Amino acid sequence: MNAEGLGSIEYAVEHLGSRLIVVLGHERCGAVKAAQDALAAQAKVSPHIDSLVAAIKPAVDGTPGGDLDARIKENVRLMTQGLRAAGPVLHEKVMAREISVVGAYYDLDSGQVVFLKVE
Repeated sequence: MNAEGLGSIEYAVEHLGSRLIVVLGHERCGAVKAAQDALAAQAKVSPHIDSLVAAIKPAVDGTPGGDLDARIKENVRLMTQGLRAAGPVLHEKVMAREISVVGAYYDLDSGQVVFLKVE
């Protein structure tokens, strides 16, 4: 996650009293699909898209031979873990059990949200 995104989350926690952060992946995610395709083709993309591809690459690498849904869920897992560990603000509040950071998957067709087990 970039500094601006992390700063927004920290602001919500510290100044607005947010106590729950939900990392929500969704069915047919275009960003994960684009990253998967760019990495598979070793395609040259614009610098801004390349930063997106780089952020999602660990999820693609972590699911060799994985389908798109597996990669979306892995991306949620990695982002959830990353936010929980983001210091000093979020990590300290997670450890003190003042906030929760959870991952979920949204099925666009059914409208169902399933919370994922993220260690």
